[in-house]
Amino acid sequence: MKLWEVQEGGGPEALSQREPMVSRPYLSLANNFLVLISYPIFNRSEEYLGYVGGTIYLKKPSIFNDLLGRHFHRDGSYIYVVDSNKQIIYHPESERVGEYILNNAVINSVVERHSGFIEVINSKGIDMLAGFSPIQRAHWGVVAQRPVDATLAPLDSLIKAVAFRTLPLALLTFILIWLLASYISRPLQQLAATAVEMDDPNAYQKLGQIKSWYLEVRELKLGILKGLGVVNTKISQLKEDAATDALTGAVNRRSVQVLLETMEQERIPFSVLAIDIDHFKRVNDTYGHPAGDKALVALVRVISQISRAQDVIARVGGEEFLLILPNTPIDLAEVIAERVRSRIAALQIELVGSIQVSIGIASSGRKYAAEQVLQQADIALYQAKQQGRNRCEVYVPSK
Repeated sequence: MKLWEVQEGGGPEALSQREPMVSRPYLSLANNFLVLISYPIFNRSEEYLGYVGGTIYLKKPSIFNDLLGRHFHRDGSYIYVVDSNKQIIYHPESERVGEYILNNAVINSVVERHSGFIEVINSKGIDMLAGFSPIQRAHWGVVAQRPVDATLAPLDSLIKAVAFRTLPLALLTFILIWLLASYISRPLQQLAATAVEMDDPNAYQKLGQIKSWYLEVRELKLGILKGLGVVNTKISQLKEDAATDALTGAVNRRSVQVLLETMEQERIPFSVLAIDIDHFKRVNDTYGHPAGDKALVALVRVISQISRAQDVIARVGGEEFLLILPNTPIDLAEVIAERVRSRIAALQIELVGSIQVSIGIASSGRKYAAEQVLQQADIALYQAKQQGRNRCEVYVPSK
């Protein structure tokens, strides 16, 4: 009975080739799969003499076991071989030899003479990484499979080892970065904290003390200082505008009230001159309001020249003014008032000529409240008006 056939054609012409021939596996009478390997023999005259052949019993210990069986590992890795008909001709589990494997992506690829690797699930449901490559001359395919877990285990160990070894360096690097970031951000934090307290009188000084050791912070610091300087200037200007009369530069009624309240709380004695321009409405009606404004400015200028540094000039009405004289007794206040009256009477103003004023004088001593002193000065001013104007009158308490 014929046990095998030559794979590529039959007859002597096939065997006369100088390449070894491999048959497809066939089941023998002994119920064992075997393959035949042959090689032709020629003499020196290139005459065909015959061939040398041998068989490999696939289900018995053979050269396959010697070559491939050693690759069977305890981690589940193994190698198997299939022929062009997708039939297993070697497997670590000998009972699987002769089995046909259909609809398998790895077997289909290797039979089509492709090589590569792919992730598959084997017959036992284990997730495997399979590498495959064809044996071109024999029309076989070799497949090596290894469990994914076993393949990745060394990588997991390597990752753990790398992490363990790099952790101290990473921690040190993190600490250095944190320290450097803190050092870099400290001036910015100080600038931010100071910017929040811009209304603090010491804000400008605090900004000047911040160390700006790199360009960005230095430029930011200079910008804030410049902005704060502008703001302070504007605030000072606004305070001055709010406290003074825009036309004459004298303080306004609100500033007078604050000043008088302060002197009252600190028990500072003072005298007050209530000054009013006589017939000022006639000046405006005759020469116009611009000329009247010039008269007001000239009056304040004269009073400023006569008064002392601690004295305060205030405009409390259209042509009404106050001269506050701290720590000044009533007799000295009367001398100052007469000096003011006479100097103003002698003043010559462009377009207007001369003007005259009436002055009422009152003193707080140590017994009158500030508001009461202002009322007394107004009473004395009224008396000066009643007695002919262009004169000074001292308030005399009624008996």
